[in-house]
Amino acid sequence: MNTPIFRGVAAAVVTPTDEKGVDYVSFARLLNFLIDSGIDAIVVCGTTGEASTLSEDERREAIAFTVRQVRARVPVIAGTGCNATDRCASLTRYATDAGADALLVVTPYYNKCTQNGLIRHYEAVADSTDKPVIVYNVPTRTCVNIEPRTGVGEDSQHPRREGGVQLGRAGRTDQTVVRRRAGHLRGQ
Repeated sequence: MNTPIFRGVAAAVVTPTDEKGVDYVSFARLLNFLIDSGIDAIVVCGTTGEASTLSEDERREAIAFTVRQVRARVPVIAGTGCNATDRCASLTRYATDAGADALLVVTPYYNKCTQNGLIRHYEAVADSTDKPVIVYNVPTRTCVNIEPRTGVGEDSQHPRREGGVQLGRAGRTDQTVVRRRAGHLRGQ
């Protein structure tokens, strides 16, 4: 049985910015506040963190900064998803090397992948790390839905595909897929 990534609640954090770029003073204050308030994990550079609007350098530094600032007090889950598989795998390797505990990978947006394309995308990303990969299916934002028959979601056989989050209309969480084999998020 695998060890859970975390138990409880993860905070998907915003990336504070100012006229110069990422505001690391405010970012540190936010991370410390969340940890001091009892949050169980931090998600950095997810869709809440506006990762798609950050430059590649800003995104990498935000992930590395979060890992350094958190100092292993809670797990860090780094959002490394993007619409290009090679870039996603590269960012995933970077986040792994920076010390992230797991990776959150959104379905490739804009490209409208086939289901077979999604399988290849997620396998390539998972093969680029030794950390758990959480599949993030948000079809209202990406225009692509991972179909259950595809096997990328909760029924994936890939050893590092550890769970998933599926959002429905208007960002409302209709279903969260986090079962054992894929149950690391709930700790079952």
